[in-house]
Amino acid sequence: MSSTALRAARIRATAAAAALLALLASCESPSDSGAGPPAGIGVVDGGGQTGAAGQALAEPVVVQVVDARGRPVPGQAVSFVVTAGGGSVFAATVTTDDDGRAANQWTLGPAAGAAQTLEARVSTASGQLTAVVGATAGPGAPALLRAYLPGDTIFAGTPGAPLDSLQAVRAVDANGNPVAGVAITWAADNGGTFNPATSTTDAQGIARSRWTMGPTATVFAHAAQASAAGATPVRFYARVVTGFTKNTGDGRTVTAGTAIPVSVNVTGPYGPVPGARVRWTVTSGGGTVAPPASEPNGNGVAQAVWTVGSQAGPQTLTAQLGGATLTFTATVLPQGGRTLVAQVPGTVLDADAGRVLWLDPSGTGRVRIRDRASGVDVTILDDPARSPAAGGLFAGGALVLDRNSAGPELLEWRNGTLASLGPVREEAQQSYGARRPFPVAGAYTAWTSPAGVHRRDLSSGTTLTVDPDPGQVAGVPDVAANGDVVWARDGAIWRYRAGVATQVSNPLPDIAYGERAPRTDGVNVLYVSQTSIAFNNYLNLVRPGGDEVLTGSHASRGVPLFPESAYTLNNGWVAWVEVENEFATSVPVMRRSPAGVDEQLTASGTVGRLDALGPDGTLVYQVLSSKTALSGNRFIQAPGGSPRDLGSGAAGEKVVYRGGAFLLLSGGSVFQLTP
Repeated sequence: MSSTALRAARIRATAAAAALLALLASCESPSDSGAGPPAGIGVVDGGGQTGAAGQALAEPVVVQVVDARGRPVPGQAVSFVVTAGGGSVFAATVTTDDDGRAANQWTLGPAAGAAQTLEARVSTASGQLTAVVGATAGPGAPALLRAYLPGDTIFAGTPGAPLDSLQAVRAVDANGNPVAGVAITWAADNGGTFNPATSTTDAQGIARSRWTMGPTATVFAHAAQASAAGATPVRFYARVVTGFTKNTGDGRTVTAGTAIPVSVNVTGPYGPVPGARVRWTVTSGGGTVAPPASEPNGNGVAQAVWTVGSQAGPQTLTAQLGGATLTFTATVLPQGGRTLVAQVPGTVLDADAGRVLWLDPSGTGRVRIRDRASGVDVTILDDPARSPAAGGLFAGGALVLDRNSAGPELLEWRNGTLASLGPVREEAQQSYGARRPFPVAGAYTAWTSPAGVHRRDLSSGTTLTVDPDPGQVAGVPDVAANGDVVWARDGAIWRYRAGVATQVSNPLPDIAYGERAPRTDGVNVLYVSQTSIAFNNYLNLVRPGGDEVLTGSHASRGVPLFPESAYTLNNGWVAWVEVENEFATSVPVMRRSPAGVDEQLTASGTVGRLDALGPDGTLVYQVLSSKTALSGNRFIQAPGGSPRDLGSGAAGEKVVYRGGAFLLLSGGSVFQLTP
């Protein structure tokens, strides 16, 4: 039978069922058919149909009531109840005809795909008889188009380029059910196009197409339209973007895992373009970005945070809006080596290639030396009356600073015997460095006491007083591996060399507070001249060719007065941190070669602190978050090389150069640092 004939037959059946319903409704009692009481009910027609949601089924539902012998029961009242799907029936109760049949018209509920069930019920003396009818509700004819706007829909783009996301509509019937198979036609103004120009809705009623905006760049927005037969068209609008530029976060040099705030400016012919969407994508380096998409604020600025990956070298991030892209770059510093070479159950005071000098917390006043190869400890101090606070190793022994109640005292352990070298002065505690009671270089140490400035030959165990006038001595002296000693007295810098003490400083005209805190490598001398304004400190270098001012060439630049972490020298190399004034937040790290070539190692705007300088010019330094920070990320940088990241530092750590290696002393651990 053709579909036309089938529809005609269903219409005739529906009309006959309506006439039958009217006839049955007039019956008030079963006819005299000889049938017994109702014993069963079943569906004889109209079950398992498929129809449009919210519409009447094409065929009536017909049930039959029979007695215990299977004979039709006429005149029996049958109740029809919708039990799922929310539909309705023509009559709540229908009486069976002579064949025991009852017919009813079922209108399905409004939700397509939902379960639809109808029950026919007969009440008897022994209970209730039930027949269940099922039907499937599909969508009706398309009545409405709606814009389908998931979270990644873009509402702005660049003229002449495709939008970054597809445009989409959903076709629904009169009850809001999605309708599949609907042809959608797409069109755009201002010369725009869609690809494809026509698309068909899927099982969810959604059709998509990509909009390429026209070339017009002088209007506020472009418009486009999606239409379908029998449905109201849907209009789309996209703001015109004519400016897409980088704002912040580009070109940074950072350590692995650094979070970089990035932002772009989004503008159109009439100013900022809020409501657009910028997509952020990590394109190299393995980092992450959050959020993956962001909208410009009222000023047209879209922001994200780019966390760079661990891969050393260039890494890239792409920002995309419509047909425009921007690439952000960051250079991730390579990582240097940080190898654990020794560990003790206490606090490391000093270490060299074969030993560790450490403070044992198991007893008050207990200091030990551990052989790194064998792990065997030798106790050099075990006295509860002592308060050991610092120490230094030398060939064949160790020095220990004892901060007892009578004042700081220098102890020496040599050949198994501990002896006092007498009282010692310390530098004042300052934010730019720890207190420095005595230096050790090669086989020499030097210190200041109430009896003067002393130098001790640690190989022979002999002490020489190089300046017997301690009253005018300022601070702590320095010593070089060749036995040179430098110190400050009477506002000038003095050097002891080969049995002769001479003044080596060359005072500048505006010196008011003298020259202080010298350092020497046995050839050169480095010291600070402090001016009448306390934060104007000149860094001066005395070298065989004459004196030279390294920094502080005008009244607003200089270095911190206290040198432990602010300046140092070794084998002709010089390193220092340079500040504009005491309020400055920019403290870059500088390095000068023996040939006099200056190099700035850290970016302006950063705060640097020195750790240690090797004889080949390799420098270990930190970059702090502020001048008062206790620690920061640590780097190692050889001459001519790039900085290598050694990881974050911790308060109280110390880096020393011993036996051709940089050693990091951190709590109870000793690490070797390598570029």
